[in-house]
Amino acid sequence: MDQASRTYPGGHKQVGERRLPDEGWAITVAGVFFGFAVNSDNLWLPVASFLPTLTFWGLDAYFLRAERLFRKLYGQVRQGNERVAPFYMSATSPTFISLLSDQE
Repeated sequence: MDQASRTYPGGHKQVGERRLPDEGWAITVAGVFFGFAVNSDNLWLPVASFLPTLTFWGLDAYFLRAERLFRKLYGQVRQGNERVAPFYMSATSPTFISLLSDQE
């Protein structure tokens, strides 16, 4: 089974598979703004169409980073790192991120 279509226990899919609908919404919302901009004399409407695109882009980047950190957290627990509790679930906390930077 390839990594992109892997499902974790409990049926949870990877973030990469769930982000496709978000990208579709970003394109749809930006297209609606562009459509209204064609029929309008308002110059700010085309500029406003970039706001949903940038918002979805930022959310996508955040969730992909969080997924990467959770994979590193899993690796730390799997390797038996004593500084990480087995059921620690805050992979995006500054404490865990500083722990990773200490090891590099």
